[in-house]
Amino acid sequence: MLITSVEAKYLKIIYKLEKEGIPLVGAKVMASILSVSRPSAHEILLKLRDKGFLEHYPRKGFRLSKSGRRLAKRLVRNHKIIETMLVIIAGISVDEACRCAENIELKLPSNVIEKIFESIGRPECCPHGEPIPPLEECAEMIEDVC
Repeated sequence: MLITSVEAKYLKIIYKLEKEGIPLVGAKVMASILSVSRPSAHEILLKLRDKGFLEHYPRKGFRLSKSGRRLAKRLVRNHKIIETMLVIIAGISVDEACRCAENIELKLPSNVIEKIFESIGRPECCPHGEPIPPLEECAEMIEDVC
């Protein structure tokens, strides 16, 4: 399934909010977090629902579907592995590594991400101290249309 970098950002945010105990997320919340209009946020949420990554509860909000959660975990895994590699190998700051990882997390195939993971010693956490999602909980592959 093809996703855009914008859709990937939405999935990661919804995943993060879910981990913080917020079970449903609406367009208003997403618009506020991303500094976009509420209709724009709603449009992206509906696209993700149509792709099967979100479940929609009208007038209540959206939550990750099973496949959406697996994809969000893959995105987070990719991000954290790339971020960790950049800190360890390139010696750049965590903040800069985070920005760089965001730009390439969708671009590298899963097999490359996993080779990076192996080469940096299979870390359990990223430089922020947050756990890297286990591979078995992640979607197989993601592709970007951008």
